[in-house]
Amino acid sequence: MTALHNLHILIAEDDPDDARVVKQCFIKNNHFAKIEMVTNGKELLDYLKAGQKPDIILTDINMPIVDGIEALQEIFEDDDLKRIPCFV
Repeated sequence: MTALHNLHILIAEDDPDDARVVKQCFIKNNHFAKIEMVTNGKELLDYLKAGQKPDIILTDINMPIVDGIEALQEIFEDDDLKRIPCFV
């Protein structure tokens, strides 16, 4: 799984326990270069608008402020961001 090493992963999850479990799964199974966490769709979009470009985005659907579906819609409408693989 060499291709999965050194990825920049952004995880959007509002539940701290779920976020910890997801992050630990990646850390345990691979040595990723960078795993960033945000707690809602607004933070996800702000992160991306600040110029950060992760290799993969993992997002929850039910989050406060801006939910995962709304965030994904905005991502897919942006020519620079829509190429980032997103998983729900």
